[in-house]
Amino acid sequence: MVNLYLIGTNHFDLRGPIRLEKFLNMVRPDTLGIEMRSQQYESSLYSHEMVLHNSFANTMKNIALYGCEKGLLLEQLAEISGYEVWKTTEYKIREQGVRLVCCDEMGDELRQKIEGEWSVAHNAFLSMIQDYDINFSSDNNNSCLLDVVGQFIQQNYDMIDNVPLSEQFSEEKFKMILTNRDAVAERRIRDLLLTTNHTFVYIGGAAHLFGNYRNLYERLSDLHPVRLKLNEVDMYR
Repeated sequence: MVNLYLIGTNHFDLRGPIRLEKFLNMVRPDTLGIEMRSQQYESSLYSHEMVLHNSFANTMKNIALYGCEKGLLLEQLAEISGYEVWKTTEYKIREQGVRLVCCDEMGDELRQKIEGEWSVAHNAFLSMIQDYDINFSSDNNNSCLLDVVGQFIQQNYDMIDNVPLSEQFSEEKFKMILTNRDAVAERRIRDLLLTTNHTFVYIGGAAHLFGNYRNLYERLSDLHPVRLKLNEVDMYR
């Protein structure tokens, strides 16, 4: 019997790379599926390599603009960006015979719209950090910025089950961002399971797996998958 794991991530999770590596080493999958377009895969890896290559210069620039604490955190966020892609790639390279498959496909128009939505969310998160003194200092006098961001990520993981996503978007946008892509991922996962030897791990945004709608987990419920939020990996030793 093939084991199916569905792992819900937060794309800004500072501990995401460590948590994902820990989980993969724990269950040792022979098939990995990721929420990523195949056309986007190589460019995502290249972007990560460039961030690492320019790490020192970018860190110094951010420190000059925002101070030491913010500058270091902003660079850390840049370096973990796309960890779902480069961490699974590292695992595939290290473990012989593992296959890694992109399970998110869409046309160029849809891609541009979703990338626009992601860009807005990403910039809003960075602005939150850059404006830390204004947004947080009065309520968190004894907390460093890293702790505040960690708490924000934890709250995001905790709340994702109860957020009525369908009420936050128009019907068209809801289908575009979630249900249409879930349908594609479901087909890919079902097809890949037919040729998986023992363990399949799918990694995608937590909203797709825990969101308050007929999400990807519910679509695949007949396969009895194990569903986890990535931060829940911390419970395992």
